[in-house]
Amino acid sequence: MKGLYAFTDTTPATGENKIYPAEAFKIDGTYLEDLVADYQTLQVTGRELLSQEITTKKVGISDGEKIQYVRRTPSTITVKYLINARSPADFRQDFHLLNDVLGGQDHQISFHDDPTRYFIATLQSISDPPPGANSVIATFSFLIPDGVSYSTNISTAVVDETGKINIDNRGTYPTYPIITTKMKSDNGLVAMVNDNGGVLEFGNPDEIDGVTKQKSDKAFYC
Repeated sequence: MKGLYAFTDTTPATGENKIYPAEAFKIDGTYLEDLVADYQTLQVTGRELLSQEITTKKVGISDGEKIQYVRRTPSTITVKYLINARSPADFRQDFHLLNDVLGGQDHQISFHDDPTRYFIATLQSISDPPPGANSVIATFSFLIPDGVSYSTNISTAVVDETGKINIDNRGTYPTYPIITTKMKSDNGLVAMVNDNGGVLEFGNPDEIDGVTKQKSDKAFYC
């Protein structure tokens, strides 16, 4: 029986027709391979199934326990990478750039093999590269505080002929729509009702149609 081995090409991609590694790391819309010339993503872990925290309580003398609530826990994505610098000066410059790009808070990160989703993440840790070499393999990790990913595709729904808006959320997490309205004339109230009787109201429901209200006055002081 032949053994199975994982293979990663550690030769940095170059040229105009650049081919990115399958799991190439993108931060705030740009691949790190394009920001740091000697950098290459080798492997990514932590994007798989996301964990949940379950809180339970005992109820009297009943068997087992009852679930009080379930919540997503923070997750960590770890990127294994290669820096293959030609000189000690280039090596130091590469890490200056990495510190500059990866630092800060709430970056939008994504990966070449899954362009349909992104994470909101903050750098959590970075391993120390082996000393005395210009070509090293190391890791950095990003914390995903809410533990979820977001779709890069925005679906748009409009009011149909019955006055309804049908929204199909095919994600695995609750989401909330961004509502935009365009008035054809002056309007004192915008209201929406869902099937459960919930109401969103913006404006004054007591305002009578066809009655022009006094507009606000701006005071000027001399």
